[in-house]
This record gives sequence, structure tokens and C-alpha cells, in this order.
Amino acid sequence: MTKRAKVSAAVGVRINERELDILKRIQAGVAPCVLSVNGLARDFSCSVATVRNSIRALEDKDLITVRARFLRNGGQLENEYELTEAGGRILEVNGSLE
Repeated sequence: MTKRAKVSAAVGVRINERELDILKRIQAGVAPCVLSVNGLARDFSCSVATVRNSIRALEDKDLITVRARFLRNGGQLENEYELTEAGGRILEVNGSLE
């Protein structure tokens, strides 16, 4: 189980370290950031299910927005991710705590 991130207490939103890592990865990309769930799972050495659950939790907490992308023939591409204002504030607070 992943530990709760230090920023949780300071901001009042409970997020774990994996969710914080995903927020940082989204911030590091060009908005909107296109990320592969499989690539994130490989980079973070965890399962695809863990990454999907973390992304779903971040979206439920309104920290990110997720937009699905599709090919003309209906095939799915990687999703686009964007930080919300609340997600940006969490990263700002986390930066001041480090």
C-alpha cells in the first residue's frame, strides 16, 4: 500500500505518493499532457490497475481532467491529462514542503 503524501495534511485533500507522482508527471509535460497508462506503470514499477485507480482517484478529487482520444476508425489512443487549479495548488504546496 502506498503511503499518504505529506501535502495531504497541508491542503486538506488526501492523496498518496503514487497520485502525487502522477500529478508531477502531468505537470512536467506540455499541457495537455498525453500519457500512456502502460508507460506510467512501467516507469513507476507498479501495475496498470494501480495507475488507472490513481488516475481515477485524481479525477474524482477534481485534481486533473482526463480527455479520451480516438482514431478516426474508433481505436483508442493515449488519454490527455491536464492539471486543474486544485492540482496545481497541491504541487505548489508540495514544492514548499520539500
